[in-house]
Amino acid sequence: MVVDGRERARCTLWWNHTPTIAGGRLGTIGALSGRGPSAFQPTGGDAVAADLSTDFATDLTAARTLLDHACRRLETQGCTQVLAPMNGSSWQPYRCREPISPAAAAPDPLAGFAGEPLPGPEWIAPLSRCGFRVQQRYHSFLCNDLTQRRRRGRPTRLETLRIRRASELDATAGLAQVQALLPQVHGLLHRAFQRQPWFLPLPLDTFCRLQLQSGGLASIDPHSSLLAFAGEQLVGLLLAHPADASGTTLVIRTLAVLPGRPWAGLGRLLLEQAHAAAQQRGFRQVVHALMLENGAGQALSRHYARPLRSYVLLGRRLGPGPGE
Repeated sequence: MVVDGRERARCTLWWNHTPTIAGGRLGTIGALSGRGPSAFQPTGGDAVAADLSTDFATDLTAARTLLDHACRRLETQGCTQVLAPMNGSSWQPYRCREPISPAAAAPDPLAGFAGEPLPGPEWIAPLSRCGFRVQQRYHSFLCNDLTQRRRRGRPTRLETLRIRRASELDATAGLAQVQALLPQVHGLLHRAFQRQPWFLPLPLDTFCRLQLQSGGLASIDPHSSLLAFAGEQLVGLLLAHPADASGTTLVIRTLAVLPGRPWAGLGRLLLEQAHAAAQQRGFRQVVHALMLENGAGQALSRHYARPLRSYVLLGRRLGPGPGE
């Protein structure tokens, strides 16, 4: 989209390698801010880009023009439903921050953190005007008391588990050992999250490539990230990284446990051990990031932390009119 001879908008469109939906085809719209290539020129793969500056997103008319154009383009590719913001799948950046209520009793205790969704609340109104409705909510929680324990010790069925910090892996093996674990990490995450909305299974080679890139496993804090083993089988993991350069806040971005009764209670155990490890390293608070509303992670976080911020994923059907 060009205004007064200037490229003013960016969005990426995805219609291949997106999550499967019943009876149709899903497209997604991502990267709803920033400057970039000329309108709707290919940027690699099936992503297509246009340009609109962040401040211009507050202009509802212009933003709706961009979004309408994006929806029409996805429809020409055979898509019957669209989600936004999402860069293709939930393995990539997605979701949009909701505004903090003016009635909040206290100021925002944390301005932002690494890995938090970038599209701000200014995009919710344009998306709504274009027929998008909330499809799912997510929440981040902030824990200020890292000494909390819900019970002492482990449940009997978990007594034989080995829980190790990622930093305790054989340092002499280096990257080779991390790579050797990736098939187990792949299997664990797929089993733990397969029932989440819009989950997209990834081939092992694609998963490994993503995890070894910047922002994948290479970005975690190995001293606060935990791996749980039953024998040689990986049955749980917790991945964490600093919120920023200040060293005061740790972000727990992934908590995954194999489904099934034998592993009940392992999520609590990993969370409490991560809190203890964070405190030992001088962190004063921990964010439980981006928990699915009404999911097991949110239920667990509520025992230790208070709500910090909320996020939404929006969507609409594609057809002759918004939401039709």
